[in-house]
Amino acid sequence: MVRKYEEACVDKYKLKANREFMMLQKILLRDAGAMGQKRNLLEKSPMVGLEGTKRVEIYDDELTFASRNSLIDMVQLSSESHRNFFLLSMDNTIYKYDLVTKELLFQFKAKCSKAMLLYDKDDKLCVANENEIRLWDFFDHREEAPELISIELASINIQRAFINKGSKEFQGLFTSEGDYIYYTGRLKKIFEGKIEGIVTCAEFAFDEQAVFIGTSKGKILKLNITTGEPEGMPINVSTEELPVTQILRFKGFTD
Repeated sequence: MVRKYEEACVDKYKLKANREFMMLQKILLRDAGAMGQKRNLLEKSPMVGLEGTKRVEIYDDELTFASRNSLIDMVQLSSESHRNFFLLSMDNTIYKYDLVTKELLFQFKAKCSKAMLLYDKDDKLCVANENEIRLWDFFDHREEAPELISIELASINIQRAFINKGSKEFQGLFTSEGDYIYYTGRLKKIFEGKIEGIVTCAEFAFDEQAVFIGTSKGKILKLNITTGEPEGMPINVSTEELPVTQILRFKGFTD
């Protein structure tokens, strides 16, 4: 998405023709659009570094809000080129929309106040609230509510979730401040632990044998995916103990 965004900013016509960005613009500006025409539409959602905005698509007729106080909680766009859909969470309900036709394909009940993440080539969905994790499996050849395949009650108050979108089976790390729990398969708990500081980000290794954890103390830890034990010494990213905000993995780099 980052690369697509950078390319779109360079080529304004590509941005205009990309339906994913049309939808994303509408979602991000939902608060601004509800303020009326006589006020500053970006007063509550300022955008820094933009010369201006232009509405290129409207989804007002397609999105149905349960009440005047309803707010969109989370959005997930499909990353697979052949899957033109996005998921929207609102009022403990998940809606699946077709990006091309703008049609509501189906909806189902699910609490996902902390995470709503697609994985396994966007064929499965992980949702989480404060103390519960659920895995859903979408049907391949029919558009209807997915099958619930697993539920797990977490022993921590979940604040953030990190999953490996490209893994052969589910791999997920769920955190609360400095506490973390790692699950695999159908939410089988493999290990749990605690670090000094707060878990700020995480990323899985390409070989699926390790997970990297960024901390609020400016360190990156590498944990073995089977035992949960640290591998090697922590990497000090910041001498001033600034938090690690994001970890990205790349292929093709050599020393």
